[in-house]
Amino acid sequence: MRASIMFSFIILGGFYNRNRNAYNSLAGSALLLLLFDPFLIYNVGFQLSYSAVFGLFFIYPKLKQMITIRNSISNKIWELMCISIAAQLSTSPLAIYYFHQFPNYFILTNLFVIPLAFSIVILGMLVLAISFFSLSTNFISQLLMLSLNILNKGVLQVSLLPYAVSDNLSLKRLELPMFYLILFSTIMLLLYKKRKWIFPLFTSVLIYLIFTISQYNSELKNNNWIVYNAKNWSVMDFISQRKSVLYGDSLFINSPDLQRYIIDENHIMNRIIQTTIIKNNYTKESAILEDLAFQGNLILFQSLRILYLDNEFRNNHYDKKLAIDFVVVSHNANIDLKTLKENYFFKMIILDSSNDWNTTNKLMQEAKKQGIDCWNVNEKGASNHGEEEEGTARRDCCLLPHFWRRRW
Repeated sequence: MRASIMFSFIILGGFYNRNRNAYNSLAGSALLLLLFDPFLIYNVGFQLSYSAVFGLFFIYPKLKQMITIRNSISNKIWELMCISIAAQLSTSPLAIYYFHQFPNYFILTNLFVIPLAFSIVILGMLVLAISFFSLSTNFISQLLMLSLNILNKGVLQVSLLPYAVSDNLSLKRLELPMFYLILFSTIMLLLYKKRKWIFPLFTSVLIYLIFTISQYNSELKNNNWIVYNAKNWSVMDFISQRKSVLYGDSLFINSPDLQRYIIDENHIMNRIIQTTIIKNNYTKESAILEDLAFQGNLILFQSLRILYLDNEFRNNHYDKKLAIDFVVVSHNANIDLKTLKENYFFKMIILDSSNDWNTTNKLMQEAKKQGIDCWNVNEKGASNHGEEEEGTARRDCCLLPHFWRRRW
């Protein structure tokens, strides 16, 4: 859709004898798509596509002119390399920001991906055209499938090479435009070799370094308690000084795929350097780390006291009320909020994603009658407490899986 609209603009410009400015065509097609659906601006594919095409328009011609090769085969290889470098340079900041990866062998991969992709498009169009006239497409269909298989297997083989991907890379939201500014200034300096580009390059690098150092110091002081929205699972994360203690169900803890889907994004963005995994049947009354300890159903994390209630919990009566900060209800725990309120002082009840709909709905209605502040992770997603006034809450718009988060 994006490519067809963009090249339609270029063709129409030539048809009406207009100056076919590639950048105007690119901007015009983007404007048309955004008028149709403004939220496409947040679409990762939209951002990557237009970044890649802009890189091809801007970087590729200048890069190609740097070396003149007379041999036709060598020249074609050089052109493919220039296309790869141009597209990769323009999209790599976004790829790192969203996917935290960089393909180290992108030039090698694109040497066969680009011509194969071109042949796949042509063969696909031929199959559609011939089938429209009810003619046999067996031979062309076989060629199409062969091209697709070679493409997929070729990419797979490259991905299996040692050091094929640099992963666990991260860029903060404010680092992304600064990274692009550094990249743009560097390209302009290398291509045009003019001194005027030294100042923006130096300035952008300096700002980036200052911001990165301040972020690093902030992360060392950052303490987070996270209740993830992990469907049907109870998962909590305790983060302190870039170290994490993951506390969750046995099946979740033993599933690397689930962990990658739920927690990896948050760990990479917080630049976690060490993760300790604890199953939620852990009952040893001792400290795991310096600032985290378990005492029965009570979890002590620095100055925070959390009462973790599961389906094995039984309400007890005490001579005095115990003062805690939060109550986490999991696995459809059978609790009486009135009795709980009589035995504990607490600020809020948090319903994690291991509770079913009936239990969650029942507890939320009861909490409303009792005047108890209740947070449903499945329904409300991410929340940030502690930086605003006591008792306030707001929903964060982020790319991470929804989680309930306490920061102080």
